[in-house]
Amino acid sequence: MSVPEHLPLQHRKTLCGRVRIFEAMRPWQRGVSFSNGAHAFANLRMDLAEKVTYESPKHQDTSLDAFIHGLIPMLQPKVRAVAGDMPNGDYLDQIEAAVNGKLAEISCRDCSGSDTICTGYCPVDDEIVVHGGACLHPFKEQFDFIREAVLDKYKELCPGADVLDDVSVVLSTELLTAKAPFRFCENANAAARYRDSSEQRITEVRLLLDPGLIDAASFLAVPYLFFHELVCHAWQGADADLATSRNDIASTRADDSFAEGWMDAVAWHLFESTVQRYAASIPYLQDDHREWGFEVHRERRVPQIGQIPEQSPAAHNSQARTREMIRLGVSAAQMFFRFLRDHETGFVAEEAWLKISFALNLRGGIVQKRQEFVTAVYSALVGGHTATAKVMLTLVRKYLLTNDIGAFLDGFLG
Repeated sequence: MSVPEHLPLQHRKTLCGRVRIFEAMRPWQRGVSFSNGAHAFANLRMDLAEKVTYESPKHQDTSLDAFIHGLIPMLQPKVRAVAGDMPNGDYLDQIEAAVNGKLAEISCRDCSGSDTICTGYCPVDDEIVVHGGACLHPFKEQFDFIREAVLDKYKELCPGADVLDDVSVVLSTELLTAKAPFRFCENANAAARYRDSSEQRITEVRLLLDPGLIDAASFLAVPYLFFHELVCHAWQGADADLATSRNDIASTRADDSFAEGWMDAVAWHLFESTVQRYAASIPYLQDDHREWGFEVHRERRVPQIGQIPEQSPAAHNSQARTREMIRLGVSAAQMFFRFLRDHETGFVAEEAWLKISFALNLRGGIVQKRQEFVTAVYSALVGGHTATAKVMLTLVRKYLLTNDIGAFLDGFLG
């Protein structure tokens, strides 16, 4: 397997400096007493980040750690410039010390484990970043933890799905070339790309960033971006025969009501429960990550009740239709969860909902059927069709006893 590609060195310099400022200042972003209020704190944070972006092009021949360390004296005047907004100078001293400490931690030789450090030659740099990557540490650490958490949940609820371990799920980083479609978190996005071969399935989760403009909100939204890609796409279609490559999917259609809508509802549910579980111990699964992750998820949550989007080919490229299909999927998933909660299946509603969702997502070669399933669930539950709901409950109970997702889907659509 080839080494995943990462942002070029110059972009990583900028990104590393800005992100380390955001990390260092997080403890003070709530409740700190600036005389000019929270805006003064946000302005200071952005002033420091913009100084990084301004200085970066001047240091193209400088090693990453030398550039980062050189920022320390450059940032001090900007910190001191807001002294008048601080009723207590201790805050300012603490913030300055935290920022300086975060910047001083970076060592390219410690990262690479040798005297060979990143120089801007991408093939060599990518090897160093994959095995070290201190400049991308927060993203790599988040990705590794969330990948294992999601994989464990799939294994727990998909008994016998040995194929889960056969998929290599890796992280790459790329330059974001267009604003992300999230109103408040527009400088970070993510996408999955399949690189299956006749011998192995590979899912590459691509984190797309604008290093020179990434802001605190976009940075805080990244854990949820990872949850979406890993829950919805990393193991999508993985139980098909290896001869059935997922590469022709390239990436899921933006208007796929199951993969982008239904499974996003699942991803959000798991993200919330994971934050609740780990908020006391893991710094990148906190309430502010939940808040900004919700800004990414929220636009998928508001369905046009009672309306199923048109299915004509001419509508496929319509942005409005894409949003409606995603909202349809989110709404159908939420209604199905409530349906399971209101009816006895022999399983806890959450477990039943996740088992069915995961099993459908793992199944290969049923992209169209999954979307038909979403529409069928939505039609049955939004319309209150009692007879259809009764059949649905019978099929759910049977699946939960047999784990035969093919029979479940055929029965549902038949």
